[in-house]
Amino acid sequence: MNLTQLNIEKFILSSLRRMGVETSTLNAIMDGAEMYGPTGVLDSVHLVGLISDIGDAVEAEETSSDSFFDILDSDLFLQFKNIESAKLFLSERFGYVNFSA
Repeated sequence: MNLTQLNIEKFILSSLRRMGVETSTLNAIMDGAEMYGPTGVLDSVHLVGLISDIGDAVEAEETSSDSFFDILDSDLFLQFKNIESAKLFLSERFGYVNFSA
């Protein structure tokens, strides 16, 4: 895992922790559990909250007039299936963002 992905991982876990996600759920996410989907461990409130926090971080460094949500793919939620897919998506698409927890 590179430094960008490590920072993204810390950011994701910190964001979820601030929202009140339980430690057991965070551990399950770190162990590869699905965050989103039929067997996902996050409810919709926490998933949307996470995406909103990510959007705030991206928009803080974005120089275009488009919002974070304007530049996302239509398959957004598929990018957050688990922590690995989220880290890969965010590092490839938004690697210039300083995701600091």
